[in-house]
Amino acid sequence: MLKLIPLFILAIPALLALGYWTPIWLTRRRAGKPAPELSGLLEGVPQDRPAWLFFHNPACGRCRRVMPAVEKLRACGDCVVGVDVTKFQEPAKRFGVRAIPALLVVDRGLIATVLVGPWLLDTLAKMLAQRSAS
Repeated sequence: MLKLIPLFILAIPALLALGYWTPIWLTRRRAGKPAPELSGLLEGVPQDRPAWLFFHNPACGRCRRVMPAVEKLRACGDCVVGVDVTKFQEPAKRFGVRAIPALLVVDRGLIATVLVGPWLLDTLAKMLAQRSAS
């Protein structure tokens, strides 16, 4: 019995890590796949430009930290649509979003880019820095 205790101690962090990374991995897998029907979600958005879909929850601390960078994207003239997953669960289900904050870029009917999890803020900051430099 005492020999099993170290196994349990090692198994708990492994299960916690699996529970944390699995939704992120499942969401990131959506890149390159056809986007589901967008009717009602992108009202008034030009179809010739990529649409950025920001899935978030207002109560999520990480989502609130990413919001200023998303607002900068919107200020740069990009078409950014915020989707509050507490109010609009159906779009998140259709797009396969299982972790927030998530930013999906839909271009020509495909999910071109998926940014999700702890790297979202760093990646957005790099993108905005590249835009301001050019």
